Parts: sequence; C-alpha cells; structure tokens
Amino acid sequence: MDNLSVLIVEDHVLLSDAWTVIFRTKTSFNVIGTAASQAAAEQLVRDTQPDIILLDINLGEVSGLDLIPVFRKESPRSRIIMITVSAIPLLAKKAIRAGAKGYITKNEDFEVLLQAINAIINGGVFISTAAIEPAGQSGEAAAELTSALLSKKEKIVTRYICEGLTTKEIARKIKLSASTIETHRHNILKKLKLKNVAELTNLFLYKLSDRKGI
Repeated sequence: MDNLSVLIVEDHVLLSDAWTVIFRTKTSFNVIGTAASQAAAEQLVRDTQPDIILLDINLGEVSGLDLIPVFRKESPRSRIIMITVSAIPLLAKKAIRAGAKGYITKNEDFEVLLQAINAIINGGVFISTAAIEPAGQSGEAAAELTSALLSKKEKIVTRYICEGLTTKEIARKIKLSASTIETHRHNILKKLKLKNVAELTNLFLYKLSDRKGI
C-alpha cells in the first residue's frame, strides 16, 4: 500500500487537517489535497485522479451519496470510502450500491481506516461493524450489504451452505478439498460475525428465496 494518493473531502477543516497529519506521520500515503465543498472536490478529483477518496456523507448542503457517481465518472480508478457519523445499515447499503468501496464511521480508530484501505486496494469492500445489520434483522438490506464483504468463492460456498449441502458435497461441486471448504465456512462466519450456519441461513433467506444468487 505504499505511496497511495489520498484525497480528503470533508467540510470540517479541523478533522481533515488531523487526518492529513496522521496519514503523513503514520503512513507512506500521499495526501494530495483536501476539499470542503463540492466544486473544490470535483476539481481535485478531476485533476489528481487519486487512488483513495475519503468522502464525508454530509458535505454542506450536498449529500456525499450524490457525489459518488460524479467522482466515479471523473476518476474511474479512484476507490471511494464514505466517512460518516451515522452507523446506519441502509445508508451503507446505498453507498455501496452507488459505487463506494467502503463505509466507515468517524469514531473508528485510524487503524480501522487503514484496514479498510488495505481491503479495498486488494479488491474488497469494507463496512464498519456498527453499520452491518444484525442477523436478527435479516432481509434484503442485510443480505446485500454483508455479501459485499465476501470473496467470490465465499459467496459460492455460502449459497451451497444455505441450500443445505454438506462440506463434502460442496467440495465435490466446486472441486476443492473438504478442508478448504471448512476454512471458507470459518472465514464466512467470522467476516459476518455470525455464530453458526443457522444464523447464516437466516441472514441470506431473502436472497435464496429470490433465487437471484448471493
């Protein structure tokens, strides 16, 4: 993750200045600018094409959610992380659907932000734990949001688990060893913070009944 370029879009100057200092003292990232307004942000995105954009969900009178497609058009290679005080699963879902790769609450430690950047640079999606809908509140939002945390292979394994297949049956279907499937099972439950397969099945019940896949 060395030498990544970061653009901070945040209308609280003290906060953006603090992040800039932390990035420059604790990482090798290059903070290429900060913006406190839509116009300034669009100009910087267009001119600098940053690797990472940290985007406040409330930018004055503008919603950061509305800026996601604008920034993606201006700089398709940039990965956008939504920064917010609101740990609301529905907002996280909307951000991911709009094209953001991360949703982080502002009360997270800086190390969590670095974890998010690492996950996103490696092709993943990162969502603050507080913004993931609990298994007990399963439904479309929870299923779509948490499925974003899984790799392509984990999604396949999850589907077969929820369809009731055994470890050996899944292994035969996707031509992997049983031990590899067990590792995937463990990682899936860990990522989604679930206790067992019953909770996993409950979480993805909407998707399975819909038959559109995870």
